[in-house]
Amino acid sequence: MINYGLGMRLKAVLLALSLTAAGLTACGNATGTDKGAEARQESNKESIEKADSAAHEIYEVNVALEGGSGKASVASPAEVRTENGGCTAVIRWSSSNYDYMVVDGERYEPISMDGGSTFEIPIPKPPCRVEVQADTTAMSTPHLIDYTLIFGEESASEASEAPAEGARELSADPLPGLAKTGSLDLAFAEQFSADYYEGDLVLVTIPGDSSRFLLVPEGSEAPENLAADVSVIKTPAENVYMASSSDMDFYAACKALPDVRFTSFKGTDWARPEVKEAMTAASNSILYVGKYSAPDYETILAEGCGLAIENTMIYHAPEVREMLASFGIPVLVDRSSYETTPEGRMEWVKLYGLITGHTAEAEEAFAGQLAKFESLKGLEETGKTAAFFYINTNGAAVVRTADDYIPALIEKAGGTYAFKDLTRGAGSHSATTTMEIEAFYAGAREADYFIYSSDIPGELAGLPELLEKCPVLADCRAVREGHVFATTGNLFQSVMEMGDFVTDVRCMLTEEDPDMTFLYRLE
Repeated sequence: MINYGLGMRLKAVLLALSLTAAGLTACGNATGTDKGAEARQESNKESIEKADSAAHEIYEVNVALEGGSGKASVASPAEVRTENGGCTAVIRWSSSNYDYMVVDGERYEPISMDGGSTFEIPIPKPPCRVEVQADTTAMSTPHLIDYTLIFGEESASEASEAPAEGARELSADPLPGLAKTGSLDLAFAEQFSADYYEGDLVLVTIPGDSSRFLLVPEGSEAPENLAADVSVIKTPAENVYMASSSDMDFYAACKALPDVRFTSFKGTDWARPEVKEAMTAASNSILYVGKYSAPDYETILAEGCGLAIENTMIYHAPEVREMLASFGIPVLVDRSSYETTPEGRMEWVKLYGLITGHTAEAEEAFAGQLAKFESLKGLEETGKTAAFFYINTNGAAVVRTADDYIPALIEKAGGTYAFKDLTRGAGSHSATTTMEIEAFYAGAREADYFIYSSDIPGELAGLPELLEKCPVLADCRAVREGHVFATTGNLFQSVMEMGDFVTDVRCMLTEEDPDMTFLYRLE
């Protein structure tokens, strides 16, 4: 949602910057003016004015709630704001005991607790059906409960429609007159490509997002006849805005964390200790600038952000992407999670090596993890099966589909995924699915190992805590034989450590070494 008072505040910041620039110029130039600065600031002002007047609509839509115990409800109709193709819904619960919601894996804090917990969440264009989770503190301990919000009269075709991704056609000749000299060697990644051009220029293409970026190193200039669909990134990019938690790991692998200045995640949301430290008051080297759908543009603009890195959640808030672009900030949507193999997902580190200027570090990090995969090749299959899941607050099991990278890593470790025939729904990008406990029990009761995912529900202290969530698991083989493990909370922010995780799984399956990085046994 755009804050309609934002335009005036941004204009004030830009005016202050303009006066500062004019004063500095006057000290060293008799004219006291900087034509280039004036032109840039005038362009920024025009962008702000356009953003302020961008098409928007506010209306009400009937909303129904499914799931939970049936005691909770949400106010209907709900206010929906449409801006530049994206939608935000205001959800007010009947209780003030909901302290956060989870939508598409992202956590949202309440905007008000008066008269019931109230949230702003992204939704597709109504009519639609949105799977959410809401954490309630009404019980003795907090519980994260699965719900479905149904907006308007739903049709099957519209309900399954995903937010628009990249639909525009890319230009046939993005760099007219420049000779291509080679391409980045990619063995696994399919969601991006990088081509080298004369003048030390690199053209990056992300076809799934219909976007292109020209990486221009220090000392080089972008050609004047650049195609309109190509955004320029000056490298190494400085004061980066990181709105994707997993991509921080790519920067860490490239040893480029000092380049990150802003993030849309609070310090408490980070599992990486170096990021937590960077966000403390003592360090203050990385700033929290608000959630991805409503960032603090003033702060981002004032410090000269050179690049915004978003995940595909930005498709729910296209107005944010357009606003950042209007200020001249290139916006790169990372699609590494769409890779079909764990190697492909990790190989995105090579792109970040190009952006940060740390290509050697990126190659070394990727090669190191790949070597751990290679070390497992040729080893005997263990003949062991493993289930990867967590129990939600409704007592159902949330499991990974067989085409996800976690089952692939289990297979690489010499194991077999317990739900090897489980596929995601047609048109769905979600790698998880919820199973009633009876169905989960039928598929997992003879599995040799359980791996409990700590991503959403948090880490478990021990096996009794798991059995308290789901007593029927006591009858499963993995529990009877003491083969129940859990992931540490930092696994899903550690994309570049998949080689370490697969090594952990191998150790679990063979009981060869109890010293693990991302797994621990539930006693």
